[in-house]
Amino acid sequence: MDKFQAAVVDALGSPSYRDTGNDVITHCPICGDEHEGDKLYIQKNQFVHCFVCDTASKGIIQFLTKFMGFSYADAKSYSKAYDLGNSVTTNYEEDDNLFTELLSSMGDTSYNNNNSPVAVKLPSNARPLVGSKITPGLKRAVEYIVNRGVTESQAVKFNIMYTDGDIVTTANGKKLSVPESIVFPAYDSEGHQIYWNTRAIPGKSLLKTINAPAINGVTYSTSNTVWNLNNMKINSVVTIVESVFNALTLERAGVGAVATYGKGISEEQLNMIAAISPRVVIVYLDSDGIDKELKYAKKLSELGINTRYVDSPYGNLDANDLGYVKAREVVTKYSYKYNLANALITMNKHNIKI
Repeated sequence: MDKFQAAVVDALGSPSYRDTGNDVITHCPICGDEHEGDKLYIQKNQFVHCFVCDTASKGIIQFLTKFMGFSYADAKSYSKAYDLGNSVTTNYEEDDNLFTELLSSMGDTSYNNNNSPVAVKLPSNARPLVGSKITPGLKRAVEYIVNRGVTESQAVKFNIMYTDGDIVTTANGKKLSVPESIVFPAYDSEGHQIYWNTRAIPGKSLLKTINAPAINGVTYSTSNTVWNLNNMKINSVVTIVESVFNALTLERAGVGAVATYGKGISEEQLNMIAAISPRVVIVYLDSDGIDKELKYAKKLSELGINTRYVDSPYGNLDANDLGYVKAREVVTKYSYKYNLANALITMNKHNIKI
C-alpha cells in the first residue's frame, strides 16, 4: 500500500480491505451497505473507482470532496498532512441555486453573512444515549461505548448521541449514507451545536467514521472545529488527540483533551487552541504520527505556547486502546518539552528525516 492508498483508507475510517499489491479494494462510502462485497478500487496511480455506483476520482483532493463530502479547504489540509501535495483535478465551483439548496439541507438557514461559519445540522434522527426511549439499537450503542470505556456521566456531559441511520447531503450534492452510529456533537464556546462526526456500531458498516459534510468557507468543518475546546479553561493544560474516543479516555483520567478529527491539524485549529492561552499544550497523536507531533509542537511553540509532545512506549496502541489509567501514565511520564535538542533526539530515535 502506497502513501496515497493509505491516506484514502484512513479517510474511510480504516475499514477492512484487501491489498493485491497494486490495488487496495474496500467498501464504497457512497453505496453504503446496499451491496455485498468490496467494490471500491484504490489504485496506485491515485485513481479511485467504485464498480457498483460508477463514482470515480483522480487524486486525493477529488476523492475527499467527491466520495467523502469534504470541503475543499478540509481536503487540501488533509492532503498536506499526508504529504500528498495540493494537486487538484477539477475546480470546485458552486452554482448559486445548488449552494442555497445545500446550505438549507446542511446548515442553519438563519445564516446572515456575519462571517461566522454556519452550524452543520445533526442527522435528523440523532437522539441522546441517556434519556431516550430504549430500543435494540440504543442498547447496542450503549454497550459499544461502555466497551470503549465511556461512562454514563460522560455521555450526559458531552451529549453523546445515537442514530439508527440517515442520509445526509455532501458539499457536491451527493447523498451520503450514515450507518447506525454513535454521534459526537461539537459545540462552540456558548454551547451551540456546530458540527458532528460519527463512529459506526461494529458490524453495522465497514466505514468506521463519517465526518459531517461541510461547505468550504461557509459551514463549520474538520478544519475550523476542535471537539471539546468549549470546555477548556484559560490557563489550563490541553492535550491534543486525533479522535473523540481518545479525548474521552483522557478526560476520564482527569486530563483535559480536545480532538482535531485526525492527524491533519489546520492552522486555524492551532490558532483556536492558542487563543485560550493554555498553560501547557501536549500533542498526543497516534504512534504513526510522531513526525506530525513534532511539526505541530514546533508551530505551537512558535506561537508562544509551552508545548510538549508524546513519545509513547506502547507502540501502535492509542489512548483509548490503553484505557484511562495507562493513557494518563503516557501523558505524565512520556511527554517531552518541545525544544530543538529533544526534537533531534526523537527524530533520530524514529529515523525521521528533516
